[in-house]
Amino acid sequence: MISSKIKYLLATSILLNIIANWWGIINMSHNLGIIESILANSIIYQIAIVLCLFICFRKNIKLFFISFFIFSSYFLLTSPSLGVDSIKMLYYLFFWKYFNIQAYLFYLSSWLMPIISLIGVIFQIQEYKKSKNVIK
Repeated sequence: MISSKIKYLLATSILLNIIANWWGIINMSHNLGIIESILANSIIYQIAIVLCLFICFRKNIKLFFISFFIFSSYFLLTSPSLGVDSIKMLYYLFFWKYFNIQAYLFYLSSWLMPIISLIGVIFQIQEYKKSKNVIK
């Protein structure tokens, strides 16, 4: 169904975010050292994202999209490196002469995760309404 396609799209966005995050940690470790660069990035967020990726493919999780939407939008809005200013950063990173792919993937996937999960919530609500109408 449509929700399974949205799950694959969300999983791709989660994987892009994980790759971009660890790419950034590796780049920072050349200047700061590995321990300081891991501490600078939220390792708890990384663990939570990996757990969400595993939970994404469980078949009987009914509230996955809404819980992931709340989690990802909370992290997006409260993170000091992201927030609303990251929309401007996406624009600047895309149109600069020096295109930084790591930062662009990080900001793009961080914004795509709540958007895709919100679309998943909308489709889950529509499927729930259809199943309720079939029962009547």
